[in-house]
Amino acid sequence: MNTISTTASTSTILAIDLGKYKCVACVLDEATGEVRCSGQHLDLRLSERRLLAILMRRCGTVVPKTALEEALSQFGRELSLNAVEVLVSRVRKALGDASSGLAIETVRGVGYLLREEVQQ
Repeated sequence: MNTISTTASTSTILAIDLGKYKCVACVLDEATGEVRCSGQHLDLRLSERRLLAILMRRCGTVVPKTALEEALSQFGRELSLNAVEVLVSRVRKALGDASSGLAIETVRGVGYLLREEVQQ
C-alpha cells in the first residue's frame, strides 16, 4: 500500500493513501465519496466533497481562490461569481456540526486555509 505522510503544521498531519485523505479527525475517501469526522458521517454534496478534498490535499497551507475556482470548474460546469464562497460556507457548517476539529480560515484577498481548529 502506498502511503505519503507530511506534516502540514506542528499539530496537523495530512496522510494520503490511494485517494484517502486525513486531516486531524477527518477522513475523506474519494473512491467511495465518504467523509467521516470523529467517526461521524458528513452528508456533503459532490461539489462540497470536491472542495474539501482540494483543501485536505493541502491541509495547513493557503489554497488560492483562483485555484479552487479552476479545479471546481474542471468538472464541466460553469461557476457562479460566489460559488466558492457558498461551498466554503456549507463545508464550514458541516465541519462545525460534526465537531471535526477542523476550520476553514479565509485569507482575505488570497484564498482559504484548512487548519486544526483552535479551542478557546
